Amino acid sequence: MSISKMARSDIVDYVILSERPFHGDLDILSFLGRVWNLVSMKALDSRHRNAYGDIQTHVIQFNDWDHNHLLYDYLKILDCNDETFLLFVDMMVPGNWTGR
Repeated sequence: MSISKMARSDIVDYVILSERPFHGDLDILSFLGRVWNLVSMKALDSRHRNAYGDIQTHVIQFNDWDHNHLLYDYLKILDCNDETFLLFVDMMVPGNWTGR
């Protein structure tokens, strides 16, 4: 049984709208890098080799991508496999990032 897009959307919307950053105490690139292999993902911005560079530029440096765009449009969180989605959710639980 797979996690429905509706359930994923409800979870992602909740964490985006919460007062606490979904990446907790980790910087966003460290958090996302534990879920997705950012250095192996192709960049959309031609100035970069990979997704790590895209995110560093657009989320951190210029802040022109909000978390909604990052998760839904760039990382396509509604379409990733269940294992990746569950790892994303698991990583949001305080303390679960230690040692990974």
